Amino acid sequence: MRQFSIARFGYILTFFSLILFSCQKDGYAPPPPWSSTNSSSSSGSMVCKVDGSSWSAAAGMAAASLFDNASNVTGMSSGSSTITFTINEAFSPSSTYNLDFDSGNAAAYTSSNDGSSAWLSNGGGSAGGILYITTIDTENKLISGLFYFDAIRATDNSYRHITDGEFTNLSYGTSASGPGENTFTVDIDAEPFAPAAINGLILGGKIRIVASDAQGVQSVSVSMPEDIAVGTYDIGGGFSDYSGMYNPNASISTLSNSGTLIISTHDTGSNFIEGSFEFTSSEFVGPASFELTNGEFSVSYQ
Repeated sequence: MRQFSIARFGYILTFFSLILFSCQKDGYAPPPPWSSTNSSSSSGSMVCKVDGSSWSAAAGMAAASLFDNASNVTGMSSGSSTITFTINEAFSPSSTYNLDFDSGNAAAYTSSNDGSSAWLSNGGGSAGGILYITTIDTENKLISGLFYFDAIRATDNSYRHITDGEFTNLSYGTSASGPGENTFTVDIDAEPFAPAAINGLILGGKIRIVASDAQGVQSVSVSMPEDIAVGTYDIGGGFSDYSGMYNPNASISTLSNSGTLIISTHDTGSNFIEGSFEFTSSEFVGPASFELTNGEFSVSYQ
């Protein structure tokens, strides 16, 4: 089983940051009423129930990241369904984080067959939940916690109910990193953006290329079908086949409106892709908008 490297969190933070509409956590809630059967002695695990059925992250496919203003826990099952949490501050031990619309934090569940369509804990309605950090081992960089949440999907107002959640001794990183030979350049409102981490990942049938700063907070991403051929394509909205995203910070996320993507090389045998792009983007909720121009990338993806 391929290990779920800390470098992938540059992608995770970007992809799910569209669910964050506020930069401040709306206070602490009391710890949830966890039962005595909810304990686990296994190392490096993440388990829960999804609508009453057991779910677990595959071996080596769960990890965390802790930055000053954005922390994350993510696990992926053997069937590629994903559960992720994004919190707008550094995790602290014995701390509880609300996951509803007003909190500025969020949890998300994506199914195995559609990584672009997520059930969100901060999507309104009766959605919401709790993430509770039990311990953080700073010497060995391990984190443990408990969670539950109800999540809604905007496309059909359906719910997923995540219960009995626990992660134990997950490795966490404190800096973003990526393959050293990847390159990515772009101008944002005519100002060059120099990313510290450049990553490529296949998820939900799409290649997602993400470039982020060292904290994994300011980031640019471009998404396209995994079987994309050499050619020119129109970039559309944030959930279209060809899309982009720009996050200037942890509290603002913008999605592409229109633009152009040009693929000059795509070697599906070696998972290598090169191209260029430009797009305009604006907030999902809010007034911010940006022009991204002169974008180029050369990336090996996983």
